[in-house]
Amino acid sequence: MCVDARANPTRPTRLADDEPLILIVEGNSVAAEALSRHLDRLGYRTDVAGSGATAIQAAIDRVPNLILLG
Repeated sequence: MCVDARANPTRPTRLADDEPLILIVEGNSVAAEALSRHLDRLGYRTDVAGSGATAIQAAIDRVPNLILLG
């Protein structure tokens, strides 16, 4: 039996607190929102910061696993 993995994509089931947090630092809100939605679908929690100052405070408050700079 051949199964096309693309037809039924799955991702590991994780508890919400167990999902890695990615901080997206991007001044373009449309690009930031698109990237955030894509990463959410892949099973990551995301937070968006529109400026460097906001990103620094978010990184201190939330301690993300990864910071993406746009």
